[in-house]
Amino acid sequence: MSEVKIFFEEKMMTHLKQSQELVEDINATYQFNVEGAGNWFVDLTTFPPIIEAKVTEEADCTIGIKADDLIAIAKKELNGQMAFMTGKLSIDGNFGLALKLESLLDFE
Repeated sequence: MSEVKIFFEEKMMTHLKQSQELVEDINATYQFNVEGAGNWFVDLTTFPPIIEAKVTEEADCTIGIKADDLIAIAKKELNGQMAFMTGKLSIDGNFGLALKLESLLDFE
C-alpha cells in the first residue's frame, strides 16, 4: 500500500473520525490530485466523513500537489503557504478552504 493511500484511508480518516468539531467547522469537500499517487475526494459535509480514491468536479476546493510535498506538509516539514507561494501546491475553487488545509492535515 502506498504511503499516500495509507495517509488518506488510514491516518486522515482516523484523525477526522476523532475530530467531529473540525469536520463540522470545515463542512466542505476537497479534491486532492496527488501527482504520482492518485486522486482523493474528501467529503467533510457529513459525519463520519467520506474519503474515496476518485476524481470529482463537485469539490469546493481542489488541491494539486506532489506526493512528497503532501507528506512533508503533514509532517510539518513544509509550510502549506510556502508550498503555495513556491508553486508546489496549486489551488482551484474556494481559497478560504485551502487556508484550513493545515488544520485538516494536522495529525502526523
